[in-house]
Amino acid sequence: MKETSRPRDPAAQTAFGPMVLSAIEHHEPQSRRLVDDDLAASFLPARLRLLVGLARVGALRQAALRAMDRSGPGLWVSILCRKRFIDERLSDPINEFDTVVVLGAGLDTRAYRIAQHSDLPVFEVDQQINIDRKAAVV
Repeated sequence: MKETSRPRDPAAQTAFGPMVLSAIEHHEPQSRRLVDDDLAASFLPARLRLLVGLARVGALRQAALRAMDRSGPGLWVSILCRKRFIDERLSDPINEFDTVVVLGAGLDTRAYRIAQHSDLPVFEVDQQINIDRKAAVV
């Protein structure tokens, strides 16, 4: 996705962080992943995809995790655990949902991952700038 010269919206910029984490997490061995999101990197701008690509190297990935934990202790794991919890609830056959609404969806790929295996309707609500970013990728 090519970044345009739109003014930066600080609230909209928060959409990138969780997607970077999910994309980096996808480089973990499958048995260690908290979240398995093979679409995450594709929704990121080129500069962040480059960062995620560097995280293929285990030592660099671990360094990024340690740096994140120093700047925001527990943030990395809490975001990934929240994503996994929601994914597990939505895929659990005991839970019966007829619709999913994602508020503040950012660049989250849940709607597209649900569409891969279900016809469950998913609605996303967010700022127009994030909706436009997603539409450009899709």
